[in-house]
Amino acid sequence: PEIREALRTGEPVVVDDVASHPLLGEVKEAVTSRGISALAAIPLTVQGKTLGVLLLRASRGSFSPAEINFAWTVAHATAIALRNARMLEGLRGQAEKAEAQVAELARYEDFFQYSSDGMVILDESGAIVSLNPAGGQVLGLDPARVRGRMFIALASPLSEGTLLELLVCVRQGLVCRNVDIEMSAADDKVLTLSVCGSSVKDGRVTILSFRDVTAARATER
Repeated sequence: PEIREALRTGEPVVVDDVASHPLLGEVKEAVTSRGISALAAIPLTVQGKTLGVLLLRASRGSFSPAEINFAWTVAHATAIALRNARMLEGLRGQAEKAEAQVAELARYEDFFQYSSDGMVILDESGAIVSLNPAGGQVLGLDPARVRGRMFIALASPLSEGTLLELLVCVRQGLVCRNVDIEMSAADDKVLTLSVCGSSVKDGRVTILSFRDVTAARATER
């Protein structure tokens, strides 16, 4: 019961006399039979969160104020160590996940480098992870310098809605083919691209391929 109380209140629970303290209730006899005369439950609290409880037991007398203060200091240091360990474990997990994603994307990038069509890989937010050389040539952009940019920002105002719909469909697991989208290229040129899209990694990664059909669409009008 003393541990539950410390967890509930976030405050130290000090029982100077186990035999008479009302908090122990039905467990008094079991505790005293072990020769325990006093106990203290110190919460391991950091930044308002209780991560556990430091439990102290005495077989003779009770705890002095100095002993309780020392236990509180130890508990606080332990709580910080636990928090840091959990944060480190979380960061390690994130790093491992990121490394796995990079390795997964590297397989696609090796293929993209030799594709004659423009190809781009987008992350969950729609930011450019990789643009292949053919895509950079079509758009007149340096693939290394566009990483991290939102791909939809390259669309002309009239085609932003169309591109957004395509991305939503692709993330839902659909394969979209030959969707015409006007994109802004270097030197303020506006190109008409025929775009195909699909997704991998449960929709978390989007792959688009595209061809410049500006001239073809102009002759059709």
